[in-house]
Amino acid sequence: MAGSASGELVGALRARGIDAWGVENNRAAHARTPKALQRYNILGSIIDLPFKNGQFDFVYETSLCHLSDAQVPTAIAELHRVVKTGLVFGSVTSDLPAALIDQYNLLRGVKKLGTWWEWSELFFNSGFDLSMNRRDVTDALWEATIAANKGRATGTRTRTRCAIRSSIKPTSDRLRFVGGHTPPARIMSCCGQLLPVF
Repeated sequence: MAGSASGELVGALRARGIDAWGVENNRAAHARTPKALQRYNILGSIIDLPFKNGQFDFVYETSLCHLSDAQVPTAIAELHRVVKTGLVFGSVTSDLPAALIDQYNLLRGVKKLGTWWEWSELFFNSGFDLSMNRRDVTDALWEATIAANKGRATGTRTRTRCAIRSSIKPTSDRLRFVGGHTPPARIMSCCGQLLPVF
C-alpha cells in the first residue's frame, strides 16, 4: 500500500479475509501502524516494491500523483510487475471537479498532476490497457455487479462502463478480471479507499 499510512485499510481488508498488504514511504505515518499489522504494512516505496512478480491479484493505487515526473514511469512499471489481474487508478487528476479537489484538499502533497488521459498514456507505455476496451471484461463486471445486487438489471451498461473508466488491467489473455464472482485472494492496496470488489 504505497501511502497506506498506518495500515487502517490493510487491517480492514484483512479482517474480511483478504490477504491485503500495504506500502508506506512516510516514516511518521508508518510508525503509527498497530503491532498486529506491522508485518503487512511495510515501510518502503512503490518505486522498488518488496514483492514477487505477479504476487497480487489486484492493486488499488492513489499514490502515483505524489511522485515526481521522473519517478512515475518506474513506479507504474513496478505496479505492473507485481499485479496479475488489474489495477484501479485512484490518483488525483486535473480533470476532477474543482469543488471536489477543494473540498478534500486533494492537491496537498501532489507532485504529478495530469488529466486522466495523460495518466492513461503512462499506463499504456508500461503494458497496461483499459479494461473498458475489452467488452468481455466490462460484461463480466456488469454481470458481477448485478449478481451482487449493486446495479440495476434494467439499466444500461454505458453508465457502468463510465464508472469503471479508471479500471486498468495488464495486457495478457492469461489474466482473469478482478470483477469475477469471487474476490481476489491477494490485494495490494496502494493508498486510499478500495472500490468494491464483487
